[in-house]
Amino acid sequence: MQHLVEWVSSHFAFFPPSPPTYKLEHHRDGAQELYIHSLLPGVSGPINGCRVLQLDTRRSKSVVAAHIFRGKGRPTVLFSHGNAVDLGQMLPHCKALCSRLNCNMLCYDYSGYGMSYKQEGEKPSVSDTYADIDACYQWLLKEGTQPHDIILYGQSVGSGPTVHLAARTSGLAGIILHSPISSGMRVLKPNWSRWPEKLDVYTNAALIGKVDAPALIIHGTADSVVPIEHGQTLHRLCKQPSEPLWASGHDHDDVELSNQYLPRLQAFLKQVRHDNS
Repeated sequence: MQHLVEWVSSHFAFFPPSPPTYKLEHHRDGAQELYIHSLLPGVSGPINGCRVLQLDTRRSKSVVAAHIFRGKGRPTVLFSHGNAVDLGQMLPHCKALCSRLNCNMLCYDYSGYGMSYKQEGEKPSVSDTYADIDACYQWLLKEGTQPHDIILYGQSVGSGPTVHLAARTSGLAGIILHSPISSGMRVLKPNWSRWPEKLDVYTNAALIGKVDAPALIIHGTADSVVPIEHGQTLHRLCKQPSEPLWASGHDHDDVELSNQYLPRLQAFLKQVRHDNS
């Protein structure tokens, strides 16, 4: 049954850019440190200002992550991206977000995305994404970051591993769900009143009630990929819902263009820092 679930999810949930939008290269200073070299047209070149990591997972994979560090005493956001992008596309956005929010961030590519490990012909899987985010979270802890300074941020499909980790982790500062899914089957078959639960993936609606941390839900009112009802359902089921952002007129991939996006994130970070002070 689990193999069937993974097959279903890999064929509707994961669309990694092919070829990847970046490559890994070593700095020429002899220190063997890696950097991300963007391959995107018009912006090709090194992306500086972050520490590039290769983290081993419990499923014998190695994921590429980028740590943007702006200083001690700031919250750290663990960012899980959507299903059709990789770090080459997301890292510039993450760097800009860190600057505007005055926070640190760890962003990463799922196994099978970008330069994160996969065997030839292997597709990304739900189980791998759970192991991937766990490896990133454990790295933050080993670096001395405390759970009460960590905010999990999941965008679209990234809401799946984010909620899965948050439901098993106590003491987090907060959780942000950006255009989230309530479950995979609810996206795939929205008109079904019932479906085989064992075939469902990223069952966020079933798990969000186990998340103790404050939760901010962000969703576009005109989302044509994951209807806003998904975000509204999760907001209703949260233990500690923060004031949501229903971005008027915005679709699945442009919510961050809302003039309310940054102010709402800034207010949420201020809220959770005050709660933990």
